[in-house]
Amino acid sequence: MIAFSTTNVLEAGSSSVEGYNDVDGPDFVLSVKYGGGRCVSKVLVTSFGVPRQLTVIMVLGGQADIVAVPELYSSAYVPWHSASACRISETAQAFLNAGLCERSASCVAIAVDIIYDAIDRDFIDYSGILRDCIFTSSGMMELNADCKERVFWNDHVFSNFPCVNEDEIPF
Repeated sequence: MIAFSTTNVLEAGSSSVEGYNDVDGPDFVLSVKYGGGRCVSKVLVTSFGVPRQLTVIMVLGGQADIVAVPELYSSAYVPWHSASACRISETAQAFLNAGLCERSASCVAIAVDIIYDAIDRDFIDYSGILRDCIFTSSGMMELNADCKERVFWNDHVFSNFPCVNEDEIPF
């Protein structure tokens, strides 16, 4: 799993982890499974309110992907092609327009950005490589060094989150 902090990505210039204070702790991307132009991920939200698990379903398209979160009765088109800080805020704005509150929209947007980093979405159409499973809820990682670097490069990811054995990566 990948531990990440939820911040308010809708405010101007709030790309750091200081936008929201995590009340109950970090959030987690538990699993990412990708294949055939579809991606299904599980996200555990613990940073606000009652901890809950969300399913993030993505249908990868040409110019924009359809991203749905069934537990929140919400879906949006996400412009995957802009791999920059504005992608997170655009995704959050799309979910805000779909009816989510700021906190939930920001959490989903950050999770989607991390998932894009994990599946290498910016280059997936060019390489043609299909990965059946990126990593699973058992914690087994199947990412190459480049994918891990992209995931850890994200400002919201905790690369040193404590786990049972402190010498190991937490997933």
